[in-house]
Amino acid sequence: MTRVRVRFEPYADSDYQLVATAYTVRDAGDSVFEEENRKLLLSGGSYRKRLDEVKKRLADTPPRTPAPKP
Repeated sequence: MTRVRVRFEPYADSDYQLVATAYTVRDAGDSVFEEENRKLLLSGGSYRKRLDEVKKRLADTPPRTPAPKP
């Protein structure tokens, strides 16, 4: 099984980038023996479609007004 963890990281002054890290999971769902091993290389094709869908959804979302700084 493969698990992909995604997060947003600051990129430039007011932009963010989506970072995806893939893991191979052995014994998924087993609370004792589940083990994640980070994949060093992503096969871009298998994740590209999903990441492009996220990109489109984010592009169609109006920008949020940043919260005022305290």
